[in-house]
Amino acid sequence: MIRLTAFLSGRVPGVGYRVKAITLADEMDPAGIIQDRPDKSVGSVLVIAEGKKKDESEWFASAIAVKNALIHADNVDAQYSQGSGQHSAFRKIAGPKEVRERLPDGVEIVNYRFLKGAACLYAKSREA
Repeated sequence: MIRLTAFLSGRVPGVGYRVKAITLADEMDPAGIIQDRPDKSVGSVLVIAEGKKKDESEWFASAIAVKNALIHADNVDAQYSQGSGQHSAFRKIAGPKEVRERLPDGVEIVNYRFLKGAACLYAKSREA
């Protein structure tokens, strides 16, 4: 098991970056966390993701370097080490005030995962 520890800086906190990273994590299925760092004035996020293979972790490190109209990860400091297995899923760590401020993000993730699962079930039923 390989652990990716990445510190990202740029326009990443407060712009939907963590939701985007969770969506990307669905493709690789790592276990770990993503959270805004306390030094929000600098604009940084911590990602810890453990996967089975180093190339999967390297792909994820590349994928989370998001640059679009809202998000701009200027710097991704990626470090690799032996995984610990302490995480069972990939999840967002929210600060104490974020829970009510960011509830819509959680609803978006639940809807995405529900629709993704429903689409898979529909496709399987059509194959039968």
